[in-house]
Amino acid sequence: MTAPVKYRYILSRGLHGRCPRCDFGALFNPGFCNLTLRPVCPHCGLNLAKNDSADGPAVLLIFLLGILLVPCALLFDALASPPLWVHGVLWGVLALIITLGCLKPVKSMILAIQYHTNPASWEGEDVRKATAMDRGTDQDVKKER
Repeated sequence: MTAPVKYRYILSRGLHGRCPRCDFGALFNPGFCNLTLRPVCPHCGLNLAKNDSADGPAVLLIFLLGILLVPCALLFDALASPPLWVHGVLWGVLALIITLGCLKPVKSMILAIQYHTNPASWEGEDVRKATAMDRGTDQDVKKER
């Protein structure tokens, strides 16, 4: 039987871009727009190359931006009636800024959800260590180090 997933930890690790196992190592290589994952966690050694977030983060952001920005654009047009080029510049820049700002946290949260729902597929050799850390009983893990 698996331990219950603690969603506040998933959200925290996702928003900060940290390792889903140890909550210390950075998931991404340095750089604001660099979405390349590190091959392994620099702190706990979790093999991050086994992940498969695919297009999930991008599709989720497309849906969210469509739900948020289209009504705002329609409302702005009804209230202010600006020229078409203003819509193109304003909403294009706004969509780009929101996408670049949210893509890393969304990708991190999806990776954390994948890890917490099935840690055995990420690390076949040391599942006990990950489940102990997830349950908050990492005293045994600290003693091993």
